[in-house]
Amino acid sequence: MDLARLDRLRARIREADVAAAVLVHPPNLRYLVGFHSNAYSRPLTLVVPVDGGPTLLVPRLEELQAREMTRVADVRSYVEWDEGSAAGGRLDAEWLALLTGVLTERGLSGARIGLEQAPLSRGAERGLTTGLPKVAWSDASGWVERLRLIKNPEEVEHHRRAGQLAAAGLDAGFAAARAGATELEIKGASIAAVFTEGARRCSALAVAAAGNALVGERIAAVHAPAGARQAKRGDPVFVVLSASVEGAHCELSRTIVVGDAPTEIQRGWFRSAARAHEAARRRARPGTPASDLDRAARGALREDGLAEYLTMRTGHGLGLAPVEAPNLGAGDETPLEAGMVISIEPGVCIPGAGGALWADNYVITREGVEVLTAYPVEVT
Repeated sequence: MDLARLDRLRARIREADVAAAVLVHPPNLRYLVGFHSNAYSRPLTLVVPVDGGPTLLVPRLEELQAREMTRVADVRSYVEWDEGSAAGGRLDAEWLALLTGVLTERGLSGARIGLEQAPLSRGAERGLTTGLPKVAWSDASGWVERLRLIKNPEEVEHHRRAGQLAAAGLDAGFAAARAGATELEIKGASIAAVFTEGARRCSALAVAAAGNALVGERIAAVHAPAGARQAKRGDPVFVVLSASVEGAHCELSRTIVVGDAPTEIQRGWFRSAARAHEAARRRARPGTPASDLDRAARGALREDGLAEYLTMRTGHGLGLAPVEAPNLGAGDETPLEAGMVISIEPGVCIPGAGGALWADNYVITREGVEVLTAYPVEVT
């Protein structure tokens, strides 16, 4: 449980003139009290009153875990079976009954309360309205996300560590590619190496990883799932890894060409992607609107006649989720601030041919940026 973060949230609660905040988005619970899980298939809730300690609501399955992970004194759990149930054992009904009981017990059944509405289903919202008819609900969506934008030094170090684990994953994935592996084999080797390196370097910390690998012309469909396409000499190979340490994510990716003879066309892709990346990086400093980085990257690609092949935004924020604000794309005028962690990842996706993409991560500093990921770019 992070008391300083809870205090910052309470300041927001007071500013909104509500008596408490009811939070249901799992990353926000992790940020405030340290609770996280391998799966989020059941409702979780944190009740934070303007005065007094928080109450954490979890399924009985995760009660022991919640008590061990957090220092929350008041942990409550609901069941999902008939015997001893409060509302017949149905998951949503049991959660609602427990939350209604906690708010009533804490004298909040007739108060004005901030609720994270965005992650909730309409059915859950209706249940709360019906179960607590005297509560005046106010939308608290985004309150904690705004706090999460600025990372402290410990969080930044976890982001850096995640990048080191991902680099080990890229080493393993590209070694598999050079040996003629398929996309699925490359992906598997990469992710396995992240966990192996995590066990070696930071075994006492929570490590997670996901990723993808694409070969040849399939790179142009950058979000396609890895398949049976085999890497052969002359093929571009793209590997992307999202690794995290204590929830702090990195996104590290590179594209290589198998063998030692990239074509001039392939070299051109890499040079253009490099110029786009550098153009965006130069714009990354406090006060710059997030969308300016996308404009800079597209401008660089436009000079090479390749802007139409940047088929995505230039990047995004990183944190307890692999994709967070700010959005380094059109429409997000959020000024960058010192302490934000971002991924810059422009590239070119050429239908029928492939492409060149890579992502590196940075923390915004007072002077500009500091790189958090380090991995060579092999074709320039």
